Amino acid sequence: MIKKVIRIDTDGLYVEDVLLNDGQETPSDCIEIFCPDGFYKPKWDGTEWIEGGIAPVETAEQEIARLKAELKETDYKIIKCSEYQLAEQLLPYDIATLHAERQALRDRINELELTLV
Repeated sequence: MIKKVIRIDTDGLYVEDVLLNDGQETPSDCIEIFCPDGFYKPKWDGTEWIEGGIAPVETAEQEIARLKAELKETDYKIIKCSEYQLAEQLLPYDIATLHAERQALRDRINELELTLV
């Protein structure tokens, strides 16, 4: 039976897949834990696979989508502040900081959308 292992260099970066014959010991520069898909340059850190290289540059469309998702993740804070304000209670979040952070996201989205025209 043939067994597949992963060869890594001294920095833990993926080098190649290695096939071993039945009974053959795993070489010291190999590990038996497979790397999941999706890494640009996989690196073994001793306990798990991590990104070891420079990731591909994010496109404007990808950055816009990421920023919009970040903006959406804070919508509930705005709603919660509105509810507290209507109930005449202290706001649960610093609304000035929240607004500034959200506005910075919107400004960046608008800037990127102009580059797509």
